[in-house]
Amino acid sequence: MRLSRSVFKFGTAALLAASALLALSGCGTVPASTSDTAVYVRHPHVSAPVLPVPLPDDSDSLLSRRTIYFDFDAFEVRQSDLVLLQAHAQYMVSRPGSRLRVEGHADERGGTEYNLALGQKRANGVSLVLMQAGVPPLALEAVSLGEEMPVDPAHHESAWALNRRVELRYLAR
Repeated sequence: MRLSRSVFKFGTAALLAASALLALSGCGTVPASTSDTAVYVRHPHVSAPVLPVPLPDDSDSLLSRRTIYFDFDAFEVRQSDLVLLQAHAQYMVSRPGSRLRVEGHADERGGTEYNLALGQKRANGVSLVLMQAGVPPLALEAVSLGEEMPVDPAHHESAWALNRRVELRYLAR
């Protein structure tokens, strides 16, 4: 009996947390901090392959930009990236069934576990902005690759700045 009560309490707490997240996703503002709030995450070993998805070829199009950069040791989405994320959200909402992998990355500074957690917070923050703009949570896959896939392997600030990012990867249906 004691076990079933604790499972019930955990289930109730999880349900309340999920309800709060859904309620917040209807807000029109970006949260000051995404803290450790979990966003729907699919298991990385069972995800769909990343295939080219037809997007406008125009390099001036916002949809051609699929990288969001972050300040050192930060996971808050910059105001300057909100227009970019809004464009991707509109694209996804206008194409029901579209799916997006939101990949969080970190630079090499910090331990492996810390960088994986930071990359996940970055992916979760971007996912939350997309959900607030109308993207269904099940259309998003938020994952962290930590420091494992640097864009620039050099060991200086300009390289680290390029590696602190989230990449948006459209998935095959």
